[in-house]
Amino acid sequence: MKAVIIAAGCGSRLKSVHKDIPKTLIKINKERLIDDIIGKIKNAGINEITIITGYKSEMLKSALSDYNNGGFKLVFIYNPDWEKENGISVLCAKEYIPEDEQFILLMSDHIFEQEILTQIVETEIDEDDALLALDFKIDKIPDIDDGMKIQCT
Repeated sequence: MKAVIIAAGCGSRLKSVHKDIPKTLIKINKERLIDDIIGKIKNAGINEITIITGYKSEMLKSALSDYNNGGFKLVFIYNPDWEKENGISVLCAKEYIPEDEQFILLMSDHIFEQEILTQIVETEIDEDDALLALDFKIDKIPDIDDGMKIQCT
């Protein structure tokens, strides 16, 4: 199984915090957001990660170059349309993920518990199914208009 991390955006709502670095390189409790995510991917037993870049792509690639020496295979894909919706970034990974292979899709700036990723990786699903982790605490979302919405029935 592979992981795909969307890390293309500039984080316009966080400009005052990230000071023109990719938002995923912002530190929280002395750890960069993307380091937390990559650590959780590693703990879930995944060692191949495709990272979709865009804003400050070369800076992000340089910041993550050490991971290639740590038992990971990192593949960087540049999305020239990074200012558009996240779905465009997902499509950039299409040729790197075989049609019959399952993969985990993560956002580079979403914070979550290790157990969520572990449960997703360990859950068997049928070939044409998808497993989705949702946060139902919509009152805690700072910019609900920008967030992805899922209709649950």
